[in-house]
Amino acid sequence: MVEKLTKQQFFSLILVLILLFVNNAVAVMLFPSYTIIKQQLSIPESLIAIPDAFFTLMSAGFALLWGYYVDKIDRARVLMVGGFCWSFGTLLTYFAPNFNLLLLARIITGAGMGCILPAGYSILSDVVPEGERSGYFGNLAILNAIATGVGQGLASFIGPLLGWQFPFLLMSLISIGIVAMLFFIKLPKRGTREGELKALKNLNLDYNFAISARDLKVIFVKKTNRSMAIAGFLAIIPGTVITAFMITVFGSYFFASLPDEIKIQTSTLFSAMVGIGYIIGNSVLGRLGDSLFKRNRKNRVRLGCISLFLAVPTCLIMLLSMIPIETTWVESLGYPNPIPPDQIGSFIFTTIGAIFAQYPSYLFFLIFAIVGSFFSAGAVANRSAILIDVNLPEHRGTATSFFNLAEQIGKGITLLLASSLIGLIMAFMNIISDNPPDTAATYYMMIFTIFLYIPTGIIWAKMQKSVVGDMSERSMVLQERQQMSVIDYIFELEISLDGGLQKIYDARVLIPHNLLQALDKIAEADKIFQNVAIVAENRNMEEVQEKATKLRAMSQEIMTELNSILRKHREGTSVFRLDTSQIQMKIDEFPRSDLGKIEILYETGYLKVVEARLERKANDVRALDNLESAIKIFDRVEQLIQERIDSQVYEKEEDRLRALLRKAKRSEANTTKLRDGLGRIFEVLRKAGIEFEDMKKLTDLTVEYNISINEVLNETLDDKRAEVIKAISSEIDAIFAQYDQWEKSV
Repeated sequence: MVEKLTKQQFFSLILVLILLFVNNAVAVMLFPSYTIIKQQLSIPESLIAIPDAFFTLMSAGFALLWGYYVDKIDRARVLMVGGFCWSFGTLLTYFAPNFNLLLLARIITGAGMGCILPAGYSILSDVVPEGERSGYFGNLAILNAIATGVGQGLASFIGPLLGWQFPFLLMSLISIGIVAMLFFIKLPKRGTREGELKALKNLNLDYNFAISARDLKVIFVKKTNRSMAIAGFLAIIPGTVITAFMITVFGSYFFASLPDEIKIQTSTLFSAMVGIGYIIGNSVLGRLGDSLFKRNRKNRVRLGCISLFLAVPTCLIMLLSMIPIETTWVESLGYPNPIPPDQIGSFIFTTIGAIFAQYPSYLFFLIFAIVGSFFSAGAVANRSAILIDVNLPEHRGTATSFFNLAEQIGKGITLLLASSLIGLIMAFMNIISDNPPDTAATYYMMIFTIFLYIPTGIIWAKMQKSVVGDMSERSMVLQERQQMSVIDYIFELEISLDGGLQKIYDARVLIPHNLLQALDKIAEADKIFQNVAIVAENRNMEEVQEKATKLRAMSQEIMTELNSILRKHREGTSVFRLDTSQIQMKIDEFPRSDLGKIEILYETGYLKVVEARLERKANDVRALDNLESAIKIFDRVEQLIQERIDSQVYEKEEDRLRALLRKAKRSEANTTKLRDGLGRIFEVLRKAGIEFEDMKKLTDLTVEYNISINEVLNETLDDKRAEVIKAISSEIDAIFAQYDQWEKSV
C-alpha cells in the first residue's frame, strides 16, 4: 500500500522534482546544437565537446563539496547558494559570444548544479517511505529521462527558430523561480523516514546528528559505496555515448539523405524511441525492486545485476538494426525545396512512417530500443534506494556525491576521449575499407561501449555480499542513537524537575526570613513542573507527566498556603512561626533533589572502564568499544554539570557540581589515554596486514572457541611487532591500575 505524503513532504517532493528536471535539461541542451555552435562561434570539431566535459566534471567535483555541507548544515541554504551560481551560469551561456566565455559559463553552471543531486537525494530520503524507495527513484529516473528529452527538444526545435542560446535564457528564469521557492518551503528534518527512529518521531524529537570530517573515511571505505561507485563509472559510459551521439549518428550517417529542414527533428524522434523502454523500465523495475526487497534485502541488487546482463544482447540488436537510408529513395518522396515552415511537422511524421514501411529493420530497432533500454533501467531504478539503505541520514548527501563523482568522471572522460576513440576506430576502418563515412566510427564506438554492461553486472553480483551487512550496521547504529536520544531527553526532563525541586528547597530556607522571596521561588518551581508536564503529555511520556503533575499540585498547595499566611500576617491574625513551620514540614514531603542522577551517570562511565579492563585479556575490540562509550558518558556528564552551573544553582550545590566536574574531566582524559593506547595496538596490527575489521572477526572466533587472542597474535606476528604490542599492553595495564588511585585522589 502506497503511504500518503504530508503537505510538507509533498511540496518538498515537488521542489526536488523541479530541481532534478532543470539539472538534467540544462546538462544536455548543448548536444543537439553542436553543429550550429561550431559554425557561429568558429569552434573546431575537436573542441566542441569540451564545454560539456568541463560542465560534467565541475558538477561532479563540486557535488562532493556540496554533499558534505548538505549533510552538515541546513539543506535549503546550500540549495540557495548553488541556485544563485547555476542561474548566473545559464544566463551567461545565453550571452556567450565566443568559445572561452561559453566554456566559463558551463563551468559556473556545473559548479552550481553540483548541489542538486546530494541535496535532492538527501531530501528525498526523508520524504519517501523506506519500503517504496525503488519505485520513487525509478519514477525519478523517468523524470530525468523526460527532462533530458525536453532539454534536447528545446535545443532541437526551439533552437533553430529562436537561436541556440534561447533555451538557456528560459532555464535561467526557471532557476531564479526555484531559488525564490526555497524561501517558502519548509524542508523535512533528517531521519524522519527511518523505521529505526520511529520512537523519536513519536516523541517529536529531532535526529540531531551531522556529518564530521572523520565520517568521510567511513563513507568512502564502505564496501557497497565503493562497489556502487565503480559500477556507476562503467555503466554511465554507454548511456553517455548514446545520449550524446545518437542524434548526430542518425543525422550525419543513417539519415544524411533527408532534407536539412527535417533531418535533426527526425533524428531526435528516432533517438527518443530509446527513451520509451527506459521510462517503462524505471517504473516497472523500480516497483518490482520494492516488492522483492520486502522478501529479501539482497533482491534489489539481484534485480539490477540480471537487468544489466540482459541489456547487452538487446541493446546490440537495437544498434545493429540501424541502416543508412538511400538518397534515391528520399528523392522519390518528392520533398519541396525548401520545405515551407508550416509543413515541417507533417513532413517529419510522414517521413517516419515511410522509413518504417521501406526499411523493416527499423521496426526491430523500435522493439529492441524499448526492450534494451528497459533492462538498462534496472540498475538505475534501484541504485539510489540501495545507497540510501546502507548510509546513515547524515551521510547520504556525501555518499550520493561520491557516487555521482564516479559516475560523472566516467561521463566526462567519455566526452573528453570520445574524439580520440573515434579517431582510432576511423584509422582501423580506413585499413579495412575505402573512404568510410566519418560518423560510422561513432556508430561502432556506440556498439563497443554496450559491452561495458558486462563488468558492471559482475560488480553488482559481487555486491550482494556487502549490502546486507552494511544495511544491518546502519540499522544498529540508528537504533542505538534512538535509544540514547530518548534516554537523554527523559534525563533532561528529569533534570528540569530536579531544578524545580531545588527551588522548592531553596524556598524552604527562605520561608523564616522572607516569605515573598520564598513564594517567588515556589512559583518558579511551579512553572517548571507545568512545562515538563505539558512536554511529557505531548510526547506520551506518562511516567514523567504523572510525576510533574503531582509535583505541580504539591507546589500549588504550598503557594496557596503561603498566600494565606501572608494575608493573615498582614491582618495580624497569624501565628507566624507555627504556620511557617507547618509549611516547611509539607515541603519536606517533596522528593529529594535528583542531583545524584548525574553522579550515577558518572559511575556508569566508570563501570564501562572497569568492563574494558576485564575485557582486555580476551577481547581488545570490545574493550575499545567500552572505552569509547565511557568517554561519551564522561563528556555528557560534563555538559549536564555545566548546564546546571550556568543556571545559577544554589551555592552549596555548585561546590558539589564543580568537584564532580573536575572528576569527570580527569576520568575522560585518562580514558582517552587508554583508548589511544589500544589504538596504537591496532595500528601496529594494521601495519602487519591485519585490518581492524579482520581483528574484530578474529577476536569473535577466539572468544567463541575459547582461544587466547594473544597466543594467536604471537604466532602470527614477527618477534619485533609482538614485542611492540607487548610493551604497549604493559603501558595500558599500568594506566588501568592507576584508575582506582585517581578516583580516590580527586
